Amino acid sequence: MGRNPALPMALVLVAVCTALALSLTTPGAVHAGANCETAGAGLSASEQEMFDLINAARAAEGLSPLVISPGLNRTAAWKSADRSAWGTTPSDPLFSHKDSLGRMPTQRANDCGFPKDAAENIAYGWGSARATFDAWMASSGHRANILMSYYVTVGIGEHDDRWTANFGIFNDGAAAVPAPAATVAPAAPVSQAKPAVPQPPKAMKLGAGATRVVYAGPGGWSEDIFGSLGSSLEFVYTWDAAHGCWLRYVPGEPSYVNSLAWIKPGIEVIVGVTSAGTWEW
Repeated sequence: MGRNPALPMALVLVAVCTALALSLTTPGAVHAGANCETAGAGLSASEQEMFDLINAARAAEGLSPLVISPGLNRTAAWKSADRSAWGTTPSDPLFSHKDSLGRMPTQRANDCGFPKDAAENIAYGWGSARATFDAWMASSGHRANILMSYYVTVGIGEHDDRWTANFGIFNDGAAAVPAPAATVAPAAPVSQAKPAVPQPPKAMKLGAGATRVVYAGPGGWSEDIFGSLGSSLEFVYTWDAAHGCWLRYVPGEPSYVNSLAWIKPGIEVIVGVTSAGTWEW
């Protein structure tokens, strides 16, 4: 569809991790299809064009391609058809990431069957996939969502002049199939030996991107605990349930940005790295 001159052109984004206070909330229970009914969860020709444009831009930066997430695709399709995708009057929800049911992107994604956090770019009034994509790429925040190294999935929805792209760090596209159990002959009896006392690990291999792990080492300052990751470390986040907010550590940032100064044993953290490596503590 061509650009509608009667509509103002608008862009808004919510970014996971880069603007965490706006978008990362504790994922709620997943209710696939609850308040997420849509007939547009597949990819139309224009949505496929947007998908190809996003992955071409990532390839040009040496980044891995995104794959379509069924849950995020439902999320994006629902959002683009919702009144919040274009509302401009007091009787409609204003053009916003908050939809007509009061949900922000992560809660909406959870309701649509995606079990993790979701980032979001939205736009209306630009018309074609190419025009909307170019507008997103000309905006630093929207461009950052498209080129975020640790995103692995995307969902795309278009309804008339209204576009939504949702991004995630989890692939819900295919469930792992368990390998058949091998038949093993009974082992011959052996004498009982004193069991070894398991030692806590002192290192962990991390793949490129974001990994949710439980820290098994001793307590210490974040810069010391994560120092072995060097320049590949992008961020560390943990959810502070007592205060209902995310704490973060980003190397090189000042103390008013880094609210996660001390790492406690047993804490669950999300660690983002630009390349695979071994985290030692």
